Amino acid sequence: MSISIPIDVYELLEDKLGKEEARKVASAIEVSLDTIEKKAETAALQKKLEIKDELSKELANKADIARLDGKIAADIARLDGKIETVKAELMAEIVNVKTEIIKWMFLFWIGQLASLIAILKFF
Repeated sequence: MSISIPIDVYELLEDKLGKEEARKVASAIEVSLDTIEKKAETAALQKKLEIKDELSKELANKADIARLDGKIAADIARLDGKIETVKAELMAEIVNVKTEIIKWMFLFWIGQLASLIAILKFF
């Protein structure tokens, strides 16, 4: 993209230096501005690539996410296994407690029956 100097600057140069010298100076200024713009574009592109490279190192990519997804799936499977083990242990404990309750219920029923028979014998 060609940059041209403002007409005011050109007219000022023309007044001070003359038409031919003003044209040469204006041309030199425009070439310098073009060179500066190209260098700025190159520097901006280089900086953009550096930032993109740095971000690609810092941020997670699809491979990182897939790897973490695999780890999460493995952790979920491991936790499911632990949950099933604890569930089985709790079910076994519940069965034991039920058995104990039934055993003590029969003992109390026998005790109540014996007390009832003893009371009925006296009356």
